[in-house]
Amino acid sequence: MYAKKKINKVLSGTGKKKIQAYVEKRREVYRKALLKKYPTLTKYAKGTAARADSWKATNKLHQIGAMTPFDTYRGSKSSSSTLYPHHTATASGVGTDANSRVPKALAELQDDNFFNDTFVSGHVMNADFGGIGSNAGNQTILTSDANSAHKNGWESPVKKAQYYMSMVVRNLRALELDGAQEKIVDKIESDWRIELNGVVSADSWWDELSKADRKKLTKPRAKIVKAISTKLNFTAVAVGMPTDTQLQELKINPDSGQFWTVVEYLENFKQMMAQVATFQLEQTPDGFDKANVKSS
Repeated sequence: MYAKKKINKVLSGTGKKKIQAYVEKRREVYRKALLKKYPTLTKYAKGTAARADSWKATNKLHQIGAMTPFDTYRGSKSSSSTLYPHHTATASGVGTDANSRVPKALAELQDDNFFNDTFVSGHVMNADFGGIGSNAGNQTILTSDANSAHKNGWESPVKKAQYYMSMVVRNLRALELDGAQEKIVDKIESDWRIELNGVVSADSWWDELSKADRKKLTKPRAKIVKAISTKLNFTAVAVGMPTDTQLQELKINPDSGQFWTVVEYLENFKQMMAQVATFQLEQTPDGFDKANVKSS
């Protein structure tokens, strides 16, 4: 009861005013910082939600690149994709299309799981990035923990980055612009992209197992072990991001909701890209027990 009374007291009367004053002060500090970065101009563009909602991207959601396998048995050696601003982009994605029998070594491991761990068909390029779950050039054997670390540490932030990028363009499309300004937004939409690349190490679990553990393996099992990679390296690079000059030429009212929204999504995009610029995933065997998984 005491805690509840204390909270009510803070949130009533003078307390509410103090909290509101603090929030307004922080907003003003942030606004001034943004205005310094994006200077005030004399003529401002206005926008409407209806114009934003009617935006349809002129480009694709993504463009899958080369999906190169070691071979169909081991699976992916490398895979790449390019993401674009798109009206259908979401921060969560639409799910997976992984085939549990790809690559072929995974199918054999599923039939004879001699490790005390769970293995899945792991996308090098996520299905939401155009990666194809039935293509051995895109799929590799991952433990469930490694697959989760990849999803949470790289795939999900990349999806958020594409969503934020799309929301910037969506809100720029809402602005009522003249012909020259429309061309600026056209260029931003056409040039802005995220280039993704994933490389699977040639090193395998065979290299990590002790000589004693290797001797316990039959030839078929040894072949499977040699098809499980120890490391995957991922990169994400932003290309054609809107410049300060382009945004200034659009003359967005710095006191408007459009200004705040565009800048907020753009700053979120930058933060996500810094997080996913490089990502390394490691999975190494601990004998035949549960594997060790690290990511950075």
